[in-house]
Formats: sequence, C-alpha cells, structure tokens
Amino acid sequence: MGYKTSKGFVSSCIDWFEDAYFLFSVKIFSQSASIQNVNAKKIYCIDHSLITSVTPGFSQNIGHLLENIVFLHLRRQAENLFYYRTSKGKEIDFVWLDVQDTKHLVQVCSSLNETSTRKREIPSLFQAMDELNLKESIIISLEEDDFIEKEGKKISIIPAWKYLISDS
Repeated sequence: MGYKTSKGFVSSCIDWFEDAYFLFSVKIFSQSASIQNVNAKKIYCIDHSLITSVTPGFSQNIGHLLENIVFLHLRRQAENLFYYRTSKGKEIDFVWLDVQDTKHLVQVCSSLNETSTRKREIPSLFQAMDELNLKESIIISLEEDDFIEKEGKKISIIPAWKYLISDS
C-alpha cells in the first residue's frame, strides 16, 4: 500500500493481535518446525464484518470470507490446524488433525461452476490426497452438493451451510 514499515514491526503487530484473539495465524503442514517457521503463515480474523469494512469490493472477496468462516468453524473443532502446499506448489486451504491424529483435507471456494476453478481446485486436492495417503477430502462451496471419485479416492463437495451445521 506504499507505507514504509519493517517486517519486524508487522510481525509484532500480528503477535499483538493474536494475543488479543483478534487475528489467528495458520502454519504450513510439515513435520519440521524449521519449515513451518520459514514459510509464510495464513492470517484469519475473528470478525467477518471487520474484514468487509476494510476491504474494497465485497463481492470479489466472497471466497476469502467463506474461507475465514470455515477456519473459525474448524478452529473450534481442532487444535492442530494447518494449510498444505503440494510438491507442485498448489495450496490446500486446511489440513487438520482430529483427536486420533487422522488428517483431514478441506478446500474452500465460492463456486466450482467455472472450468478454471475446477481445474485449479480438484487436481490440487487429488494430488494432496496422494501425497498424504488419504482416501477422502472435502471442498466447501456456497451452493454445490456433489462428489467426485477417482481411483478409489473421493472428494465430497458440500455447501457451506451443511458443513457448518455438521460435526466435522
């Protein structure tokens, strides 16, 4: 935005906001603490209305808002919440571990109606499932309700409202 500030100051501000439970950061999924610390963290906010008040173009940010809502839902369910980057550099929004340390993959997008979105989200999720040796994963969208099966792996596409009222 053109403001001159140091990375240290920005990092301190984020730490203060996290201490106040205003912002939350999510690290990359890795067994190595050094890899987690070197990679960028994803930031989520506790207040959705604040996000819309400080970002222009609300309609362009529906996917980000939905991702933030899903983050808050998952945060209530799991302490071990990360994002994942495949070996080809594709990002998966969430990987979380349940009480038995079972991994779960969740991708969030406002809609899968556009071909470009499907080509981006679905192959990335199948690749992550292969790398993490998982048979199932979830895509959360605003309205779609479907599933995709390929080579013994299943991606459930679930509308956000249905996911948010479920136990998982």
